[in-house]
Amino acid sequence: MRRAIHFVPEEGADGGAGAGGEEGEGTWWALEAVRAVATRRWCLQERAVELCLAARAHLLAFRTERDRAAFLHHLPHKVEQDSLSEAMSQWRSGAITNWEYLMRLNGLGGRSYNDLMQYPVLPFVLAEYSARVLDLTDPASFRDLSRPMAVQRKHRERHYIDTYNDLAMARREGCSPLVARQAHHYASLYSNSGGVLHYLVRLPPFTELFLNYQDNNFDMPDRTFHSLATTWRLITNDSPTDVKELIPELFYLPELFHNNEGLDLGVRQCGLGVDSVEMPAWAADARLFVLLHRQALEAALVTDALPHWIDLVFGYKQTGQAAIDAINVFPACTYYGFDPQALEDEVDRTAAAAMVRTYGQAPRQLLRAPHPHAAPHLPPPAPAHAPVPTRLL
Repeated sequence: MRRAIHFVPEEGADGGAGAGGEEGEGTWWALEAVRAVATRRWCLQERAVELCLAARAHLLAFRTERDRAAFLHHLPHKVEQDSLSEAMSQWRSGAITNWEYLMRLNGLGGRSYNDLMQYPVLPFVLAEYSARVLDLTDPASFRDLSRPMAVQRKHRERHYIDTYNDLAMARREGCSPLVARQAHHYASLYSNSGGVLHYLVRLPPFTELFLNYQDNNFDMPDRTFHSLATTWRLITNDSPTDVKELIPELFYLPELFHNNEGLDLGVRQCGLGVDSVEMPAWAADARLFVLLHRQALEAALVTDALPHWIDLVFGYKQTGQAAIDAINVFPACTYYGFDPQALEDEVDRTAAAAMVRTYGQAPRQLLRAPHPHAAPHLPPPAPAHAPVPTRLL
């Protein structure tokens, strides 16, 4: 008898059509077609899985962690084991690239192309967007990977430190539980659905998702993604609330920069219309930008500094005193363990649940000590088999 996984959506939900299901009736997948199963979080709770098939992946959320455990009990040989130490050894020895390692960390950290709130996150690596030639041996060409995006410039630290201290004082003075749950430096996480859709607005099906997110409107033209140089300037200098990092597509998908759909994205205050994304002076077109951007990610200067960024996003500077010292604390509703249902006031519970769905969700904390640096003299370990996030399209 052929064994299969059957998925039946709740009443009123769109289950779509799968390998053997009719539209609206749910779906099923032959068990042998499932290459791997990875555990994922859903709304900051350990109650989801990602089924990795040959061509795509499916994210399934269960009501409780116990329900997920019961499901996984039937797939004991499909569940991938954590392989952080193996991936780290491979990267340190030079057996895998920075790109491969970061995607492995995203998978281990629970990030998924199937969840805009937990989308794979990659670092902003470049700071140079005006020179005609990009020098990948010049430190000035690169972002400081040891510091969050919002405090790339030293003079901006005071604003965020004051924000944290003011909220800490409000907590001591006994304001509402929702506000006082945890002091923070920033109003939202470096990766959330709004930030992901900001970059992908020109690319179907994300255009429709963006319009749904924005009440059927595009963003204000001056805020729409139209220039890498402008995005860098806004995050590092002009905007106190924009703290986003990058998404993987910016390193391999030139199509996202082109307005191939002819979208009417409006006119900026300077009088220029928003169309395709403007390229830096050192990139003649989007394909060359992606090529050079990927080379920048693999540059020796980035390899040397990458452990510092990993400490901030996946490591020991994600939480605790190390996060406070690094000016790297985000709202409580972005961290694992935050439960809106634990709040006493119904209004607070409703607001907190909305925050969980919109502010972004931090990855699993993978390291409790500083990440070691690359050591190419190490012998390469055996190949790893950990699942990485699988592309939706």
